[in-house]
Amino acid sequence: MGKHGTALNPGQVAEFAAVVVRQLPWDHLDPATAQIWIENQAALQDVLLRALVPLPSIETLLFGWKRFYKDFFGLELDFSQVRIPEHQLGFDRLLVIAQGLTPNQAFEACQKHFNCWRYTEDLDEATKGLNDREPTEHYAIWVRDRIEADEELKGLSANQLKDRNIHGITLLEREIYELKRWSEAGDHLDKENNTLCNGSRSSDGDVPFVGWLGGEMSVGWDDPRDADVGLRSRAVVS
Repeated sequence: MGKHGTALNPGQVAEFAAVVVRQLPWDHLDPATAQIWIENQAALQDVLLRALVPLPSIETLLFGWKRFYKDFFGLELDFSQVRIPEHQLGFDRLLVIAQGLTPNQAFEACQKHFNCWRYTEDLDEATKGLNDREPTEHYAIWVRDRIEADEELKGLSANQLKDRNIHGITLLEREIYELKRWSEAGDHLDKENNTLCNGSRSSDGDVPFVGWLGGEMSVGWDDPRDADVGLRSRAVVS
């Protein structure tokens, strides 16, 4: 099912795939370049997505977020003055975070619609003042529009990401992304990996992570030194 509520039938899938293969610039594609794309399929998907599916207007995106907060939080919000960061290639998912929203509120909103689990009961207290971005006002960020967290960042610990100056998603942002994805497609993020929310910390320095584990959205914690291919950040443009 596509984002616009349509799906290609099997015949269209086969025909479209054949057309794409025929129209690839074979004369300009050398083996080394082809191998780079083979090894970076998530990046290839980003390029194809933007080439084939134009990004909606900012006005359309903000209207969608206005409706989202009305439907799931009962809030009537005005996002007309929200600063939209400059768009960067591959970062095509706009997340808008409402002023005053908290991780507990976001978790409980998710909990109304699908199974959820959290290691720490009070997520607000655990991350209070320890997030790269706090919703003191409405704000927006761009992330990659993917089910799984960034393949480019697999195997990097929170400490390594900090050393490389890679800014990642916060716990609150990741929770809102989960609910937005579910509202659009009835689907979930990170069914094979976990998002390392390195934009947030706990008071003892641990880093939250979120994934779809055992049929529920799970919020846990990890040591900032730990690195694993299944624990991946989501880079942000802010």
